[in-house]
Amino acid sequence: MRKAVNAYLNAYKNLLSAFGCGEEYFVSPALSCKWQIVEGEMPLLSYSVNEKIKNSVIVCDGEKPLVYRAGGYAMVIAIDCVKVAFILEESKETGRK
Repeated sequence: MRKAVNAYLNAYKNLLSAFGCGEEYFVSPALSCKWQIVEGEMPLLSYSVNEKIKNSVIVCDGEKPLVYRAGGYAMVIAIDCVKVAFILEESKETGRK
């Protein structure tokens, strides 16, 4: 079990490092979701789960939404009861200008 836990922790650190993100978040792979960022006073991550639309408030650093993009993926830091790092495929993003 110790080997499995260490492998997970190393992979987790490598994932955050790949996005250039040093903080720790709960990571939620959402690779099958269609999604978009809805800009406004409070930017939202709008995404579909089983054809149901959900919205989560994106965490901002000052006025900059915490959205990291790398290698065809996006990591969006948003509040969904807790602060979550959603990992999404950029190719499934809709509504981006």
